[in-house]
Amino acid sequence: MKTKKELYDALHNRNAGVRERKMIKYGWDSVFNELRKILLLEDLNGFDQKEIKILDVGCAKYCYTLRFTKFAEVICVDISIRPITFLKEKMDRGTFIVGDATCLPFKNETFDLIFAGEILEHLEKPINGIKEWKRLLKRGGKLVITTPNRERLGIRQSRMFEKSLKKLMSIYVKNPIYYEGEIHCGEMSSKEIINELSDMKIVKNIGIGIYGIFTSALGIFLPQFFPSLSKKFHEFFLGLGTNHPNIASQLYILCEKAK
Repeated sequence: MKTKKELYDALHNRNAGVRERKMIKYGWDSVFNELRKILLLEDLNGFDQKEIKILDVGCAKYCYTLRFTKFAEVICVDISIRPITFLKEKMDRGTFIVGDATCLPFKNETFDLIFAGEILEHLEKPINGIKEWKRLLKRGGKLVITTPNRERLGIRQSRMFEKSLKKLMSIYVKNPIYYEGEIHCGEMSSKEIINELSDMKIVKNIGIGIYGIFTSALGIFLPQFFPSLSKKFHEFFLGLGTNHPNIASQLYILCEKAK
């Protein structure tokens, strides 16, 4: 079995096929990233000062916090060297580290803000990740977690269908992030995450998107054949779920450590 680092190095080093590129450009990805950006920009307000320290854990090559701040000190961490190398070449500021999100080389209470975007679901022991991020957060500091919801509507409707959907994705779009259990191995439900954050103040617990079994399947095919319709389709369904995190496809959680 491949190590985590080997899995993610392979993921970042592969060449995306035509179908996958259409998924990224016209499908769920682009619309979700835009919605997440809007939420994050709102929560980064007040965190763009020279004395502020931000940790972007599982940053990949996008590193939202570094792109949306100009003055704060931003430290970016990823388990794969490819995105870290990419960021070093493209960014004129920031500190970039290859490391494990559950065991980071920083002292207690180092950061004012920690952004854990789409990383929790990739951890074999996601609870250890949450504990580590709480350790690193200063008193009064904020933690933002975005992650798929393990109890999203489509899975609640049919866990058998979810397996069939992943099999379809493995044939139709050659991207292991969609279907390999080793990649998405640590998904948690909204209730489970909130329970692990019980010692913190929950500022936001927002759901993004509600997809049933049939809308999930449509979301695979529309980007390939009806790109303009696909964008509108995903804008509608990803716009749902704000007040229903228990069944939403994605979760956006903002919490604050007690002072």
